[in-house]
Amino acid sequence: MTGALVIPALVATGIAAAFTLRQAWRHPSAARPVLILAGWAAVSALVVIAAIALGPARGPAFAMALMPAGALALVATGVKRREANGRVARSRALEPSLRGAKIWRGIIRTLVAAPLGCVVSLTLGIAWTVWFPSDPQTRIVLGGALVPVLWAGAMAWALTDDRILRPALTMIALTLAGAALIAIEGF
Repeated sequence: MTGALVIPALVATGIAAAFTLRQAWRHPSAARPVLILAGWAAVSALVVIAAIALGPARGPAFAMALMPAGALALVATGVKRREANGRVARSRALEPSLRGAKIWRGIIRTLVAAPLGCVVSLTLGIAWTVWFPSDPQTRIVLGGALVPVLWAGAMAWALTDDRILRPALTMIALTLAGAALIAIEGF
């Protein structure tokens, strides 16, 4: 078999093996052990055939990558989308609480998210740069790349958490811990 024939055969075997194993799971009977054995025998045989056709290194790798893709395709055919019972449809994005808006809450959230989030992310980025065991250039690049990721996480947490004091106190504690680490090692 050539490579062009092995790849579709791997996907098809994944589908067939998943089908037989699913039948064995869904319908327990006297034929259950036979179905389980047939499913795994098909998988094992095609891994060996793929190793012969594509080589001992690439064949099993292709088999282990493509047969689960076939099984996933079979599983995806049975997916059903259900609506929530009597609930409001929600988006997947994090949402702030449904409490009434107050101007002082918005100001505090903004101060915790933007400046305090920036300070904590810079402090932790510098602490990473100071303490990470590597070349100076690598430490500086990793520390600099860490800052926007930490800042984004801090902002998302501060803006979505119902209790604003929890992220604020945690960010202050992390800032103090990072500053202590920087002071211990020095620049």
